[in-house]
Amino acid sequence: MASRWMPLRWADFITPSTLHLAPLLELLLEPINGTAQLGTLQLGLQEVLVNAVRHGNGNDPRKCLRVRRILTPRWLVFQVQDEGSGLPPQGRAALCPMRRMPAAAAVCF
Repeated sequence: MASRWMPLRWADFITPSTLHLAPLLELLLEPINGTAQLGTLQLGLQEVLVNAVRHGNGNDPRKCLRVRRILTPRWLVFQVQDEGSGLPPQGRAALCPMRRMPAAAAVCF
């Protein structure tokens, strides 16, 4: 039986910027319940969301978080956006020390 190709689609979630994250986490992780990595994924995603609320949006509930999720049989990607101004270039360099290495030696996103 030939497999049907299905286009990948991002699921998009937009929510007020608050630390009441349990319902959002449950919704985001719903398709992957039962996997051995669920606890690790939940903890990592919660940390990213808390940082977006606190540091990106300054705990301002009038601002929003946007989370996009794509799930395939082989990988899972979350994209989290806040309304903050981002890090200045020198701050980004300090967080990614591997950028000081030759380009052939390391890649840092």
